[in-house]
Amino acid sequence: MRYVVVLMVLVLSTVVSIHLSCGRCGQKIGEKTAEKMIEASSGGKAKVDVGSVDISSLPVNLRYPNAVAKAKWEVSTDEGKGVNYTFETVDPKAKVIDFYKGALAGWKQSMMSETPEATTLAFVSNDEKEMVFIMVGSADGKTTINLTHSKK
Repeated sequence: MRYVVVLMVLVLSTVVSIHLSCGRCGQKIGEKTAEKMIEASSGGKAKVDVGSVDISSLPVNLRYPNAVAKAKWEVSTDEGKGVNYTFETVDPKAKVIDFYKGALAGWKQSMMSETPEATTLAFVSNDEKEMVFIMVGSADGKTTINLTHSKK
């Protein structure tokens, strides 16, 4: 259950990450405030990074080529860790979706949802210890990628 809470907190925090990435003014204050909100709702430890984003902990097969990292959120609890990344690319949505379907071909696809605004994909590893949740949308002529990678 806690695993689902971590995932939900990360996904819902996407809205805040978009707002934080819009301007540098008060960015660190916003990051610390967001961390406290996430910690309060998840019961875990949170780290928010907007601006220069380190993606070294993201598995290589989940790094979309030519995408620019815009934000990163981490939540750790006793039951696992989840990291949420926000990326932008000039590539079309269909190309991004095809990339992730190929990158996670050996995993179980647990969900796919399409709306005019976004396509959402969810994958679970065969041992069920990892989950990847991806939302691909468009904004300002670019494709946005919101990726959450969780480990038990």
